[in-house]
Amino acid sequence: MPWIARKVFNTRAIVLRSYKLREADLILVLLSRDLGQLRVVAKGIRKTGSRFGGRLSNFNCVDLQIRDSSTDLKNLTEAHTVHAYSGPISANYDAFVAAEIMCEFTHRLTEETSTPQLFDLLNGALAALTRPAHHPDQVLGSYLLRALTLEGLQPALQSCATCANDLFAPDEKPTGENPRTENPTSTPIFFSIEQGGALCEQCAIHGGQKASLPMLRHLTDLSAGDWANVYRAPDETKRQCLQLVTKYAQWQLDHRLKSLPFLEH
Repeated sequence: MPWIARKVFNTRAIVLRSYKLREADLILVLLSRDLGQLRVVAKGIRKTGSRFGGRLSNFNCVDLQIRDSSTDLKNLTEAHTVHAYSGPISANYDAFVAAEIMCEFTHRLTEETSTPQLFDLLNGALAALTRPAHHPDQVLGSYLLRALTLEGLQPALQSCATCANDLFAPDEKPTGENPRTENPTSTPIFFSIEQGGALCEQCAIHGGQKASLPMLRHLTDLSAGDWANVYRAPDETKRQCLQLVTKYAQWQLDHRLKSLPFLEH
């Protein structure tokens, strides 16, 4: 979204990243719902008794007043908490690691453009990490797949990424009245990050790792937020799929996520 020069403006944003500046200031990388990615300076935030307090901690959703400037760095003048996600997320290691990866991924994904839908998706995922209903690993996998889908970068999961042939027999489709039927005679399935997703056996001669129909079903369920079926998957399937999703996300970004090694598969 092109920048519209204004002296002072208000926006709602999520704090993605923060960097130290001089002795008492921070540079904040924000995802604004209406303006996309912004970089602002929070002056004096690291001083004892700063008027900003802990409102601008990573992961928090805040309403901000920002003063425009002649540089890429705008000046933050006011901040009010909308959702204080930082505290409960930081108290749970798995949730903290998932949030770090999601925000780093979003930081890189939105360097040129963003949409309100992506802001809403991240806001909902961070909110989910503050509650015990869903495991952080599954929230992370679902967020990455759905964010990639919003950008048109989703992996092929039901047809071959190369030849477009269906990978599921009619009674194996991950939708419908009997979505979890197993067929031991199914054609072998492969997955290639470089080629854009699932592959049939013929196309996998050009590269790809062995996958399975249950893995594709689980990835489809994560993409759809079908939590009932997400949690029916075996633990090993969940682990394998999370590895695939994080590797695929890095490939699409063409950037190594520094927070990813902290994820315990």
